[in-house]
Order: sequence, then structure tokens, then C-alpha cells
Amino acid sequence: MMQYAITTQDNPINPLDDFRAWFVFDSLVNHYNTCDLLSRIAKTSDGLTDEENNQIISDAIDRIVATIPDPNGKSYVKVSKDISETIY
Repeated sequence: MMQYAITTQDNPINPLDDFRAWFVFDSLVNHYNTCDLLSRIAKTSDGLTDEENNQIISDAIDRIVATIPDPNGKSYVKVSKDISETIY
């Protein structure tokens, strides 16, 4: 299964690899609040499967990337990672 996240072009940190460092750069240093933007658009639910929620997140990111300029005037970027092999 693929996992998706959103970031800004100027953020050098992949949120799927180091979310804490990414979040510090995004929200605490630059005040972009990208997570808040995504949560307003991606209406996930505990009543849905992981796959369904993942698709909602992916679709919301696609919508943001296509229609909303990011706070620094560049663009948002969708990143992905295959987590099929991940063992918890």
C-alpha cells in the first residue's frame, strides 16, 4: 500500500521519513500549517478502512497541489512511500 503526504517545495525534509523535523520546518518555523490545510480538505473517518482513508488523503493532496498555491508562492508537492513491506 502506498502512503501519501504533502509538503512545500522549500521544505527539504520528507514528512514520510522524518515527520517531526518536517513539522518543525513547516509549522513552527514557517507557519505554513500544511497539516491543518490537509485536514480541512481530507475528510477521513475511523469508520473507514485504512485503504479508504488513504485514498481520501491522496485525492485531497491532488486537489491541493492542483488548485492552491503554497504560502511561499511556489507550490505544494505530493510525496509517497510504499509501506507494503513495513513491519509494525
